[in-house]
Amino acid sequence: MLRQTSGISRLRALLTTINAKQLSGVLSLTDTKHTWLLPFYRGKLGYPTCEIHRVRRWSRAIKRSCPQFRPSRIRIEFASPSELRFWEQLTLARGLKAEEINPEQARDIVCTAAKEMLFTAASMMEPQFNWQPFPLLDHDTGSQVTLEQCEVQSLMQVAEQLWQRWQLLGLDLDYSNRAPMLKDSSALNTKIQEQTESTSFYSLQPLFNGQRTFWDIDVKLQQSSMVAIRILRYFLQQNAVEFRSLPDLPNPLSGLLEPTAGALVACIDDSMVICRSLENIVTHAGYRFVSTQDPVQAIPLLRKHRPDFIFLDLNMPVVNGYEICTQIRRLEGFRDTPVTILTGQDGLVDRVRAKLVGSTDFLPKPPRKEKIVALLEKYLGDRGGAGTAKSPSPLRN
Repeated sequence: MLRQTSGISRLRALLTTINAKQLSGVLSLTDTKHTWLLPFYRGKLGYPTCEIHRVRRWSRAIKRSCPQFRPSRIRIEFASPSELRFWEQLTLARGLKAEEINPEQARDIVCTAAKEMLFTAASMMEPQFNWQPFPLLDHDTGSQVTLEQCEVQSLMQVAEQLWQRWQLLGLDLDYSNRAPMLKDSSALNTKIQEQTESTSFYSLQPLFNGQRTFWDIDVKLQQSSMVAIRILRYFLQQNAVEFRSLPDLPNPLSGLLEPTAGALVACIDDSMVICRSLENIVTHAGYRFVSTQDPVQAIPLLRKHRPDFIFLDLNMPVVNGYEICTQIRRLEGFRDTPVTILTGQDGLVDRVRAKLVGSTDFLPKPPRKEKIVALLEKYLGDRGGAGTAKSPSPLRN
């Protein structure tokens, strides 16, 4: 039985509201494994981002729609850390102004990323949504690097159909970002020769070399995504394919932001939803952010990044927040670092115990934006929102 696509149904309703009210801002779409950020300009969808294979997605979108486009030619200045989160969208806008790409190519690049986002949304059963106003684009280019509501609705239908076909393969969503590789090409060639109707797959074997994800193969074929699924299904039926995990490509913005720009805030919480929610709030306030969901990695993370402020979950597996806070206070240079305990148990005993182990504040879950910002301003003063980017800096595809 195929799973119902409640995620994309809820997203459809939200997009209709955003479009009707012509809102500008960022909608986050989150489940236990994925977080997508969807920028909007006057109700229209821009280039959505997800940290999983983010640069690969950008690279293949360019290759599919405008292979001659070289983002490295574009001189871009980012005013704040918040803008860096949407470098693809801003690169497209600047590319239009520089006449390196045309509006149709820009929108087609957005479509490629949007289809992958909607495919993920179709797989989600209980996603979390969060909306934050954020004026990202200027009037001149905003409408040219965004999609009309009718275009998004059409992509939704494609994504839903694609997800339904994907489920029939018996593969988890994450396999779409892995690279299929043929096990024994000689044995497979024999099978293909015996099945005359399968000879069309013979020339496609080099694509399945463990160096391309499903989405990379989809772009390489330059056909409907259903064709890529049909080919993959054939190789799966022959038990001839296995999957490899691939890293993302190098980030073109590595080192763009000065490390001194904005105070660094750390979050140690085993909930991805909490981490992503805090990241949205903290970075929009102009601070940098780092997090881990593994309490065992908390101390190594803090030693490496030496944050100026720490959010610490109280109830975590293996090691609880009390124990970690005690360890933090023993670290050289962390005796006076602000540590705010996050917990769903806002009792007097918990508060007293948190103080005894060295915490500086206590914040009930779910954390509210105004309280988080107030805490950061209380302990960090004006060290947020002051981030400036080095300019110019190359953007490579």
